[in-house]
Amino acid sequence: MRRKDQDQEYLVGCLISGVVGLVILACPLVLCLLDVYGPKTVYTSSGLNTLFIKAVIPASIVGCLAGWFGRIPGAFGAFGGFSCGAAYWFLHLQQTIAKAPSEIGKFTEYLDSTMWVVPLGWIAIGAVFCFLPLLRKTKVE
Repeated sequence: MRRKDQDQEYLVGCLISGVVGLVILACPLVLCLLDVYGPKTVYTSSGLNTLFIKAVIPASIVGCLAGWFGRIPGAFGAFGGFSCGAAYWFLHLQQTIAKAPSEIGKFTEYLDSTMWVVPLGWIAIGAVFCFLPLLRKTKVE
């Protein structure tokens, strides 16, 4: 039986982890940037819900696939992407809430506490979809 090269396994694991993390981080980043320079729906509750759902669906699919096929490196890389995404959501919403009066002439429809709730929801969904595939049974060689 031929042994796998350990350095190659580490390299592939790190590559999977990094790429998956960047892809998941890109989901909210791209959608929010398109919204900022476009329709600016983030100031309404329904617009924020739509942005969140449009970002969380592809990110969750990528996280689940990364956990399934990439196993531990994929799952933790995906969770790292979700963690960075949560930080992005917090900063983006904090900035949105602060500049709403000057941008649209009124406050946002949602409460200021939303800047905490959305990132917590994002990271909770990420944890479920990233680590749930690791619970599958695998054959022991």
